[in-house]
Amino acid sequence: MSDGCDECAGYRDAGARFCGACGKRVGRSGFSLFLEDKMKVIATITMVYLLLELSLLLLSTPSILSIIGEFGVDLIIIVPHPRVVYMLTGAGAELYWIGAVAVITASILFATFRYVSARRAENGGSASEVKRTALFWIGILFSASLLVEILLFAISAQLGFGTDVGWTSDYTDTELLFMLANASVWEELISRVALIGIPIVLIQLARTGDPRSAAHLLGGFGMSRVAVVLIVFSGIMFGAAHYNGWGIAKAVITCLGGVIFGYVYVRFGVYASIIMHFLTNYLSGFIYADGFAVLGIFGSLLFLMIGFVSLAYLLTRIPGNTDVKAYLKSLPLFPESRD
Repeated sequence: MSDGCDECAGYRDAGARFCGACGKRVGRSGFSLFLEDKMKVIATITMVYLLLELSLLLLSTPSILSIIGEFGVDLIIIVPHPRVVYMLTGAGAELYWIGAVAVITASILFATFRYVSARRAENGGSASEVKRTALFWIGILFSASLLVEILLFAISAQLGFGTDVGWTSDYTDTELLFMLANASVWEELISRVALIGIPIVLIQLARTGDPRSAAHLLGGFGMSRVAVVLIVFSGIMFGAAHYNGWGIAKAVITCLGGVIFGYVYVRFGVYASIIMHFLTNYLSGFIYADGFAVLGIFGSLLFLMIGFVSLAYLLTRIPGNTDVKAYLKSLPLFPESRD
C-alpha cells in the first residue's frame, strides 16, 4: 500500500487487487492464489511424511530403550557456550526418552488434528482456516529452507568449506536415531524456550505482573520487535553451537534454520518448532534404519522439488515496495498480553 492513502484498506477489504485511488497493489495476485492452493497439497504431503517419521520413531523406541541407559543422555546448554551440565543414565535416561517420544507424538498428532479439522471445515463451506495452521507453514518453510540450505552447502563446498560428518561413524545406527530425535526436543527447549520464551515471560511479568504470562513459555504469542531480536539471537547461538563437530558451513546454515524454528515457535508454539525440527532431523533418520533408506532418499528428493514451489510462494508474499524498517515499526514492541 502507498503511505498516506486512505482508500487502500477499503479496496483490499472489498477483494480488489489494486487500490482504485493510488493504484498500488492491495490484494493477492492470481499467481499467488494459485500457489496458495498448491501449498495445501504440500501441507498434506508434509503431514503424511511426518506420520511416517513418527512410525519410524515408535518402531525404533524398543531398541533405543535397550541401549539408552548405558549410552546416557547429555543435557546440554548453549549459553554462554555449549557444554554438558548433566548426564542422565539408567532409569533416568529411559524415563527421559519415554517423555521425549510422548512429546513428539503428541505434537505431531495435535498438529495433524488441527490441519485435518481445518480442511474439513473448508470442504464444508466454511471460511478456510488451513493457511493459519502450523502444518501449512511447516510444509512451506521446511521445503523452501531445505532447498536453500542444499544450495548453500553446495556453494560452501565449492569454496572449500565442507561439512564434517565423520564423527557419525563413532555411533551405531540406533544411537544416531536417538540423537536425531532427542535433538528435536532438547534443542528446542534450550534454544527456543530458554532463549525466547523465558525472556518474554520475564519481560511480560515485569510489565504486567500477570502470572498468566508464564503461558508464553509455550510460544505462539505472536510477533513483536522484542521477539524479532530474540529470534535472531537464538538463531545465532543455535548455529554457533553446531560449529564444533560440524564446521563453519554447518554453523552458518544452521543459524538460518534456527531463525526459522524461532519464527515457528513465536507464531504457533513450541509444539510446531519441535515438529519442524523433528521433520528436518528424521529426514536422514530413515538412512539409519534397516530397510527404510528408500523413504529417506525419496523424501529428500520430494521436498527438494516442492521447495521450488514453496520458495516461489514465499516470494509472492513479499510486495515490491516492502520497507523492512517500516514493517518492524508496525510491530508492537512487546507481545500482546494474554486474555
